[in-house]
Amino acid sequence: MTWQMTVQDMTNEEIVAVEVDSSENVRLDSSSKKTSHLRVKIAKMDQFPVPMKGIKKLRSLVTVGQQCDVTGEALQALFEGAKGLRVVDFTEDFSGGVTVKEIPNEIGKLIHLRYLNLCHNRNLEELPEGMSELQNLHT
Repeated sequence: MTWQMTVQDMTNEEIVAVEVDSSENVRLDSSSKKTSHLRVKIAKMDQFPVPMKGIKKLRSLVTVGQQCDVTGEALQALFEGAKGLRVVDFTEDFSGGVTVKEIPNEIGKLIHLRYLNLCHNRNLEELPEGMSELQNLHT
């Protein structure tokens, strides 16, 4: 599946790219509350940043960069805060990326989710039953 977006209809506030390290959390301030597409570049980090505030309108989340772990608690907070997510890309590769070990059952509440990329996440042992609720997920 190819991920395509119509960028010409978006304003600069809707697309945000941030770089974070282990001393920071992702925080979208009041001027970024319209943010709907977030690209997080991870630098020198052990765990995915929590909490992510101001993300109610978030539609896509793409992570790139260094190796880091994302906990089930972090994903649960993400899923509860951004119920309109359509794209989640937590790709792990040889150069790094996000390692997902557990997906909380709350993923089933992301009724608009169409694209979920967990490629090469070798530590992910099972998928939750909530995955069966994702009727819009493309295969």
